[in-house]
Amino acid sequence: MGKRRLTLTALRDFVREGWRVLRAVMRAVLALPPIVRVGVIAFLILLLGLGVNWTYQAFHKPTEILFPLDRSLNKSPVETWKHYESLFREHATAVITPEFLAALAQVEGGGNPVARTYWRWQLTTWNPLEWYKPASSAVGMYQMTDGTFRKARRYCIHDHVVVEDG
Repeated sequence: MGKRRLTLTALRDFVREGWRVLRAVMRAVLALPPIVRVGVIAFLILLLGLGVNWTYQAFHKPTEILFPLDRSLNKSPVETWKHYESLFREHATAVITPEFLAALAQVEGGGNPVARTYWRWQLTTWNPLEWYKPASSAVGMYQMTDGTFRKARRYCIHDHVVVEDG
């Protein structure tokens, strides 16, 4: 099977078909009894709002796109050690042992390299995009937040010693 190229004609046909379907849906909604129409329109507005909110949150925290994989990448402590032992040993220091790094990875993110935080409602602002969002900017196996990352980004580990700007 050969590759299909996106042409302007194909794009135009796709957009026309989309508009045709949208018009058919609008005609069907407008044909409903008024009370049912109000409910359907309210539901569609809510659905659109949730879609816009999710897109906004995913733009600001792209790892949210991986949510279908969230639980499937969790590992048992033995699996976490087996998969990441070499990294734990490579990045260990005298204070932070490989075993401690493994335990931290397990407790913070379940051994999941794309672990993410839960979402929560927060109706204390006028911005509707802030009403339902991830509870924090934490992401990854160690649940690193944006603020912590900004502080830690100037540190490196060389020969199992933490150094600045290395």
